[in-house]
Amino acid sequence: MPSLAKSQTYCKVDDYPKLTTCIDTFNQIFTKRHREIESNNKNLCAMVERECGAVLKATEGLKAKWDNDKPLNGDSVPANALKILETYKNRFAKVKGVWKELVAAREALRLTMTPNTVLDAMVDDCEAMTEVWNLLSGIYSKLQSIMSIIFANLTPSETKAKIGSLIEKLNQMSNTVRQYEAWSYYSQKLKSILKVFPIVEGLKSPAVLPRHWQQISQQFKKKFNLETMTLGNLLAIDLQKNEPFFDEIIRNAQGEFSLHQYLEQLDNIWNTLE
Repeated sequence: MPSLAKSQTYCKVDDYPKLTTCIDTFNQIFTKRHREIESNNKNLCAMVERECGAVLKATEGLKAKWDNDKPLNGDSVPANALKILETYKNRFAKVKGVWKELVAAREALRLTMTPNTVLDAMVDDCEAMTEVWNLLSGIYSKLQSIMSIIFANLTPSETKAKIGSLIEKLNQMSNTVRQYEAWSYYSQKLKSILKVFPIVEGLKSPAVLPRHWQQISQQFKKKFNLETMTLGNLLAIDLQKNEPFFDEIIRNAQGEFSLHQYLEQLDNIWNTLE
């Protein structure tokens, strides 16, 4: 136990008023600072709420543009579709970055969390569509290569096999990819080409002569240069719609060809007899 004299060296009765004054001053400072912190905290909460509201509103506006611009149609060129998707991917990333900072601020301020489900859905949709168009870009480039084949150089069996191979690749894609309109577009386009391919094969027959192509030109009021005409140029006529006309042309040409061959054989027989 310390002596009374020693204890009094630590605190004297005369010092109590000073101590009380210091404690009161500290309490006043603490109360003031506490109120300032509470006020600042309320201001910060209000500011974060405003920013969250602004981002959510901006997200709705971005969604309206996304719904209008996203490349759903299969007739879009894959390179253009991917360019659009990359643009929106960057926009989504910026908004997501801001939202991430606001989420951290809300956690620090112990505010109720509000997920930006609209933004998350757009990001997922953009990623899925990017996968779809990356896959379809390969189909597109190979189909363009087939369509650019000069008709005079076309080998029907080989070309038909290439188209069948593209259809098989489409069918091997996942169900997620196959639910998109772009996939359906390419699937239907390739199948429609195969459907009219008997006409293409018929027109490649040696029985179809320049005079028959002249009839075709007159029918469609379009000149066909067999040295430069591509398979794509021919398919642009819509062979399926004009199938009866082409069937008649091919049937007549084959009949004429058969008759010509028969007359040649008959002529050779008579020459032999003579």
